Amino acid sequence: MATTVTLEIPDEIAGDIENLAKRMQARPEAFLTRYLTDGMVEQAVNLLLDPASTATIQFHLTTAQQAELVDLLSRREEGLGNTEYFRLDELLRLYRQSLVRKAQAVTDWLAAGGSEIAFTITQLTRFDSSMLYAAGYDHKTQTLEVVFNTGGIYRYSDVPPDVYEALVASESKGRYMWMNVLNLYPYERLRRDRA
Repeated sequence: MATTVTLEIPDEIAGDIENLAKRMQARPEAFLTRYLTDGMVEQAVNLLLDPASTATIQFHLTTAQQAELVDLLSRREEGLGNTEYFRLDELLRLYRQSLVRKAQAVTDWLAAGGSEIAFTITQLTRFDSSMLYAAGYDHKTQTLEVVFNTGGIYRYSDVPPDVYEALVASESKGRYMWMNVLNLYPYERLRRDRA
């Protein structure tokens, strides 16, 4: 079910949406819908985060930290001093931690009922893996959804049930994904890896 909404968007933003949609080979309406859905997911995830736990793991890099990270990354090939390399490592560590925390929060949000707009599978199995945070499977549609520790969420199509069962049972979830799922089944990215 869908509701039609008419929005007045400034010409500049409408042009940006059209250009981005073209690059992604999508209709502007589909691109905008995905953008709004991602925003809803982001807001729901933010509400799920425990403020007490974010004291030790930063959920977002501040604007200043993001600018500093971009600057250091752009100057890396020119050569950085020891202090700058140390700072770059520190910012990348904070960025990676924020991605893992987001992946965990998205999974918790899905387990709590989540948005049916963005995801079809809400029953996820959590893993103790360096690569995968959780995965879920829909037997009717043979769809596998995977939450990576980097924060990325992917949906794989036409995956036989025994592949999912073997993934859950495997000793190394990451190795199993590399050998038996990645690049072998059609997929779509539900969420980009980002801070």
